[in-house]
Amino acid sequence: MIQNATDAVRVLAADDVSVGDYLVVMNVTLQIPSFYWSLDYQVSSRTDLVHLSYMPGDCGSPLEVIAVCLPFLLVETFDGTRQTKDLRQCRVARVSPEFASKVRKSLAKNKKRKE
Repeated sequence: MIQNATDAVRVLAADDVSVGDYLVVMNVTLQIPSFYWSLDYQVSSRTDLVHLSYMPGDCGSPLEVIAVCLPFLLVETFDGTRQTKDLRQCRVARVSPEFASKVRKSLAKNKKRKE
């Protein structure tokens, strides 16, 4: 683990995720049927899937892992919202507890300022 002013994230395999980890979603992959696209159907079948990968807008917000049942995770955001993640559809990375704590404090300050 890097102990400098800047830490590095570590992209994880599904087997490396455990309860209590702090994760960020690096990217999400969608599978869309090819008939939604104006493709040449002589080259590809209408039943083929087109894979699109994107970075979600909140990709730097740490999520705490509450439960693991591979490939699914139950995670909690810092505002207490719980959601499930499918590791077949997203790539996650572990962040340090120190980083997660700093983000939590910063978000709490921002929330107080808005009120």
